Amino acid sequence: MVMGTLILGENYQTESGENSKINEILFSTKDKSIIGINVRINKSVPNLFIPLKESIDNKKANQKGMIHFSKKTIVRTNDNTKSQLFGLMVDKSTFRPNYFLIKVGKKILSVKHELLNNITSGAPTIDSTININDIPIYLSDELATKEANYSLERFYASNYSSMSNVKVEVISGIAHLSGTCQFNEQSISIENFMKKIEGVLAVKNDIVSDSELEITIAKKLADASIFQDGFVSIRIFNNKISLKGNLGSQKNIDKVQSIIEEFESIKLIENNIKLKSWSDFFNKIVYFYWSIILGQLFHS
Repeated sequence: MVMGTLILGENYQTESGENSKINEILFSTKDKSIIGINVRINKSVPNLFIPLKESIDNKKANQKGMIHFSKKTIVRTNDNTKSQLFGLMVDKSTFRPNYFLIKVGKKILSVKHELLNNITSGAPTIDSTININDIPIYLSDELATKEANYSLERFYASNYSSMSNVKVEVISGIAHLSGTCQFNEQSISIENFMKKIEGVLAVKNDIVSDSELEITIAKKLADASIFQDGFVSIRIFNNKISLKGNLGSQKNIDKVQSIIEEFESIKLIENNIKLKSWSDFFNKIVYFYWSIILGQLFHS
């Protein structure tokens, strides 16, 4: 799910480069989706319609069944308190509103559309079974990202010995986690921790653990037929990879190096792979010879 945030009164630049403000968000009661926005360039210019769907034009935007959400839209809470609509978070694939942002006192709350009644009437009300204090707070992407990174740094320092190589960016309420960690369990615990951060509504976890990265690299080396030429051990810790083993040609040693360099998360490569010596080859022949001789003696 990819969401976009539409904030009423927020600056919006038109295709012609003119600065404007989002004045209204147009909602179709027919398919329950957002079809576009009305922006106001200045007081003397009437609303300019900006479609979110290619199939929508200005004529369709003014048809019946269109609700114009604006700052004048009132959302009632379960105690009949009137709250001002602040904006909407919209699913970019379906254009349906996932969250209604409402202003309650000095806070902005992110209310799931499933928790609202009477949306199609243009006068949404929060379901009476919902406690207003349980509704998550909305923060801008900038503030939510700052809060998430600060909290993640403290969480990592108090739970793990190694430094965090995990990055987080919040976009429209979704915390995007990237980078690496030592164990899979760390990735899961970080994801669960992020869900509790103010301003985070969902988490997209793209963290790769060291063990997962080792397996991925091993598969890449196998696909390149490296293991047919010898043995390579892989150890990753804190964005550093240590390579040991023996290969039959310098070409394959260099190939291993180039494959590892394709992984952006690897910041330091310690390549201790050695070229097989003739003594290794000779020892294998001797071992093979004596295996045959002893096998024949054993079965005779």
